[in-house]
Amino acid sequence: MDIEIQLRNHHDMAARTLYYWAKLFEQQVGSGDSYQGIHKTVTINLLDFSYLPTTAYHSTFHLREDTSHDLLTDACEIHFVELPKLKGTSSMEGVPALVRWMRFLTLGTEEELACLAQGDPVLQKAVTTLEYLSQDAEVRERYLQRQKGLQTYMADVEGARAEGVQQGEYNKAVAIARHLVSMGLGVDDICAATGLTPEMLAQLAAEQPQED
Repeated sequence: MDIEIQLRNHHDMAARTLYYWAKLFEQQVGSGDSYQGIHKTVTINLLDFSYLPTTAYHSTFHLREDTSHDLLTDACEIHFVELPKLKGTSSMEGVPALVRWMRFLTLGTEEELACLAQGDPVLQKAVTTLEYLSQDAEVRERYLQRQKGLQTYMADVEGARAEGVQQGEYNKAVAIARHLVSMGLGVDDICAATGLTPEMLAQLAAEQPQED
């Protein structure tokens, strides 16, 4: 079994989960071993974002025939649990265990967690453990560093995206400038049309291969 927790959508979850499932599945068989000893392999993806087009918060995938939907084997099982799709509810009475755990992952206050754990010894133990860890200065520092790391990552992504847009706009301006040069337009007109400076145009001219 492989359990993945993803906080940000990198747009690769389908390929990622298949890769990790395949690694686990393949590692069960060594050289000369029988395929009969292969066990069911399960991957569970807990996502803090919406990924699949369905509105369901829990989706399960198997290997099935396209038309009859007959199950080929139960050796492959992939779960997606999407936290944002969980409908909020004030009462936990009669709610499936999966929903209770999803609520545990998404609730923010001690009062909410205490209410959730009432009557559930396993969840109560989880809440107690969480409270204990929150008092540990080293654990808390690791958490803060993790948060800073995520913020830095998102800033890098946004910066790279903005840089890509700027580079694309520059490349477009260069292409237009070269076309206008071939038409015989003057420097001032080309600068006005493309937003490039005379110095940029001079640099482009210097980089242009000379014809024999």
